[in-house]
Amino acid sequence: MIRRLAPVGLIAVMAAVGLLALVQESEPYQPNILVIISDDQGVVDSPEYRYDPDPPHTPNLSALANDGVIFENAWATPMCFTTRAAYLTGLHGARTGELAGSTPIRLEDQTLYEFLSENEGSSNYATAFIGKWHVGTEEVDGESYPVANGVQYFAGVIEGNFDNDGGGYNRWNLTVDTPEMDTVREISTEYNTSKLTRLAEEWIEQQDSPWFVTLAYNAPHGPRHWPDESLHGMQERTERHFTSDMCGPSFRGLSADEVAVLVATQDEECYNAMVEAMDTEVGNLLAKLDELGQRENTLIIYSGDNGSSEPSVIQGRQAKGSLYAGGLHVPFFASGAGVTRQGVREERLVTFTDIFATVGEIAGADFDGTIHDSLSFAGFLSSEEGIDRRYAFSDLDRTTDAGTTSGWSVRDHEHMLMRLNGEDTLFEINPDNFMYKDVTASEPDILRRLQQTGERINRGD
Repeated sequence: MIRRLAPVGLIAVMAAVGLLALVQESEPYQPNILVIISDDQGVVDSPEYRYDPDPPHTPNLSALANDGVIFENAWATPMCFTTRAAYLTGLHGARTGELAGSTPIRLEDQTLYEFLSENEGSSNYATAFIGKWHVGTEEVDGESYPVANGVQYFAGVIEGNFDNDGGGYNRWNLTVDTPEMDTVREISTEYNTSKLTRLAEEWIEQQDSPWFVTLAYNAPHGPRHWPDESLHGMQERTERHFTSDMCGPSFRGLSADEVAVLVATQDEECYNAMVEAMDTEVGNLLAKLDELGQRENTLIIYSGDNGSSEPSVIQGRQAKGSLYAGGLHVPFFASGAGVTRQGVREERLVTFTDIFATVGEIAGADFDGTIHDSLSFAGFLSSEEGIDRRYAFSDLDRTTDAGTTSGWSVRDHEHMLMRLNGEDTLFEINPDNFMYKDVTASEPDILRRLQQTGERINRGD
């Protein structure tokens, strides 16, 4: 039998095709990544948790959460700006100096955006930060502070909060910048929550590579107001007819005592309406991703940035701005691309710093899943195996007219130690509410272990 040999050229072509197929098969999966940050929404303001008997109605966010992994024990920091610094740098405040006011993050600290672009495995991602920046407003060599810190596209409220004397959510300062353009600053008269969503939709639609975007809403941070009723259904669930002049003023610039009075008298309906308006716009963004054929290829991580500013079910001032659990415990979930554990409530500890490593790992950056003060929780999105965080930590050093809040809190699964102004208090954690039991005197061994742990983390060891 005579065997015919394939021409050498054909063999070469077939080999090349086979090699290309192998390369394509071995290419890492790189989903789009969307991180949504709400402002001043603690677990007491989220229907995914059990603390508030009458939370806002958030069907879009609830559907996302229930289709993914809800983290039961997630910690941020007590304030908006310190959490943003932790998110961007993957570092605790003691290491960055971001412990007090809305001061700039340090240029020498590598941001998540710089990490992605400088790592060969993730450098192909297009990146954007849209919304509330709050950690540096000055220009650096002609670039806005976000762009100087590695953001490829910034659009939002670079100052962070709205000017009390301005128009709030309906008249606010919009800054837009990229490395290729001069910074644009203008007044936007479009409702802030809606405008930020449109900016995100427009940017995403322009991308032709994997993308990573932070959508940092100002909502539901003050000033309190009554959003257009096309964005929420609160009016249908209250007997009073609401207008914005019935909602309380912003807390900005007020003392803790003044805030306490406002919280006690403020209409919860206004706050819930702001959360529900945000939920509506998240739904619109998800619909846009569906329209673009990108929904199934997008991982969504959602979190609040600090504990509740409306502590209706938390004792006294143990909410936002405090180192108590009410100031640190935030809603936190992941859903979408790569999340195969659906309808799971995950008990493992996570902190806001951990988003840094998680985004890096999912984007394909070459590292072991641990960087700075950040541990990737990517493994827990698809299995029960991953990098276990033994302790969660948060810190603050802030002085107001009402006094000083200086120190840190550290917790494991059963106990929390708070070092407040030099005094240590050990609490036994109650998983059902914020009524933690003081066990400082009765648990000396646990007290010492958490003291040593907190001091070590605070030193950066």
